[in-house]
Amino acid sequence: MRVLHIAYQQLRRYGQTRVSWAQKLTHGLIKNDHFVQGFSDRDVAAFEAPFG
Repeated sequence: MRVLHIAYQQLRRYGQTRVSWAQKLTHGLIKNDHFVQGFSDRDVAAFEAPFG
């Protein structure tokens, strides 16, 4: 199954982390043989903001 996982992954604040529930869910889906694409909506909004 293909899954688009949209969650706040805190990439801007902490870097790549595995302690959030979003990352635990993503890794659990991958272990169960699903194709997962992670997307952090809040990080993209912050990166695209004109004043940072």
